[in-house]
Amino acid sequence: MSELNEVSVPVSETKPKLWSPDMSEEERLAILAVYNPEDHVTSWDKGGQALMYYPAAWRLYELKLRFPNSHIDIETPVMNLETGHLLLKALLYVDGVLKETAYKQGSFSNFDRLETNVRARAAKNFGISPTLTLDMDDDLVTEVAAKAQQQTKIREESTKANKEGQNGTSSSYAKTSAPVARAQRSAPPVSASEPMITPNQLDELQKRYRYLQEQSPQDVKTLTFAAAKKRIEELDARCKIAQASRPPSK
Repeated sequence: MSELNEVSVPVSETKPKLWSPDMSEEERLAILAVYNPEDHVTSWDKGGQALMYYPAAWRLYELKLRFPNSHIDIETPVMNLETGHLLLKALLYVDGVLKETAYKQGSFSNFDRLETNVRARAAKNFGISPTLTLDMDDDLVTEVAAKAQQQTKIREESTKANKEGQNGTSSSYAKTSAPVARAQRSAPPVSASEPMITPNQLDELQKRYRYLQEQSPQDVKTLTFAAAKKRIEELDARCKIAQASRPPSK
């Protein structure tokens, strides 16, 4: 497939000047000097906790801004016409040298979104990522946000059912919601101040340990969200040092 020359990005309220391939090198460096990835980090609410992520469009924009001679080729190692399943592989090149690869699987119906996300994942693996955000793909963010909304709705229905039960209401709504209410009451409380490590954070930690050719510590699954974020930041710094010391891939 052809390389990614331009990436459509959201237009902010301040409408800063955006880089395009037809600009001069001086213009690119001037835009790069004031570009701050954290200005484009967005968030959503999950159970009262704000989780942040860097959208794929901005991640790809930053890649081209920093490395205008970069391009990403897409391959399809797996394509099952019967089931509609496919596996995409992104190969990120800078000045013609392969720097990173990334994979993403899904269905033919979501091909455009899969292609964008596998490109963004390759850019993330290359280091295009604000360290204070969760490195989630856009489709994963949508999925998690939907689950959070569903859980909020269940809690609201449970609360309403409990109030109707206390008032002696025998409505069908109270009867059908009672099992849900009992399940909610029997669930162990979750500390909002100390959320635990997320599956995505665990995956990112394991990737970094593999890159450094180190064994993942036994305590990694028991880290809190904040501790895992700090550990990722520390490993990111070590990975960049290791990457700089390694010879370029041929």
